Amino acid sequence: MKIYLNAILSLFLLALINVSCAKGKVNPKEAIIGEWQGKGEDGNENKWTFTKDGKLKFSLNNSDDGSISEGTYSWINDYAILASIEVENGLGNKFNMPININLEKIDENNLQILWTLNFMGEQKQENIKLSKVN
Repeated sequence: MKIYLNAILSLFLLALINVSCAKGKVNPKEAIIGEWQGKGEDGNENKWTFTKDGKLKFSLNNSDDGSISEGTYSWINDYAILASIEVENGLGNKFNMPININLEKIDENNLQILWTLNFMGEQKQENIKLSKVN
């Protein structure tokens, strides 16, 4: 329940934040579709895939097993996304975890995102710069 309250609070805060994006030339909802790769603040490789039907896949090369996480996403506004990722805990229980994604900058070939995860009162944020895979 606490996770959902944090997610709702985060959504309201996102609505109040004015993000600086490369506006005008691209439609973010169309430009984000496809495969992206790059590095996070920690220097680890990231691969993200956004599909037209609202599906999301990503992998972080800092994970022990190199696993790919999958989920869905929906648009809050032109520069904010709410994603739901299925995760499994050490006991084998699966649950969905909400992640807020802010598009800080986007064009046809470059994407900079700030993703925020709220879990059990803890918040993790990371800036990631990605390039489109052709």
